[in-house]
Amino acid sequence: MTDAIKLRYEILQERIKTACQKAHRQASEVHLLAASKGQSIEAIAQLYDLGQRDFGENYIDELLAKKKALQEICPHIRWHFIGQIQTNKAKKIAAADCIHSVSSEKQALSLAKYRSKENPLAVFLQVNLSEDIHRGGVLVSDLETLCRCLQAMKALALKGLMVILPLEMEKDPGPGFRRVAQIKNMLEHDGSLLPELSMGMSYDFTEAIVSGSTWIRIGSLLFGDRNK
Repeated sequence: MTDAIKLRYEILQERIKTACQKAHRQASEVHLLAASKGQSIEAIAQLYDLGQRDFGENYIDELLAKKKALQEICPHIRWHFIGQIQTNKAKKIAAADCIHSVSSEKQALSLAKYRSKENPLAVFLQVNLSEDIHRGGVLVSDLETLCRCLQAMKALALKGLMVILPLEMEKDPGPGFRRVAQIKNMLEHDGSLLPELSMGMSYDFTEAIVSGSTWIRIGSLLFGDRNK
């Protein structure tokens, strides 16, 4: 095990605890998703040995290759797909343990075909805060309708909302994160719970935690620069 990965992991855990204390939250409320795009099998295995279990990939073929390579030495690893969904790859994507980037009913239906009510696929709806139809995610005005649609699909288990803040919000991410948290609360008005918020990356995760994030997606702070 390289000392660098171990040190980065320990420092990150302390930063998460500090952010939770600031937000008057328990550290157990925040889950770390290691964004392992472009990272080696060896680096992932090292983090697994340190106790990390959740890993996120942007490309499904890379996810499946790593899943196969690590299935024996890391039997309890959980794979999250965090990239853009192509419906023609829905069968492959549905093999992940969780999807963070569902943006349309078409995508949801394509994924649901390959899971069942006995083995539902955990999914997040990606929120488009910029209201730019050319960006990924669901427009805020369409969220409630799509949310109800997914909650009716027995082969999917809607866990919550995910957001990648637009560039114009990066200098001051707090308001954007708080808005998504407020949207989640509004969508729960009829008693349907959305317990999770996937918000925050290496450069803004502390603000995300203060705003209520339950999943933070961390790449460079854990792995350093990508290998490719």
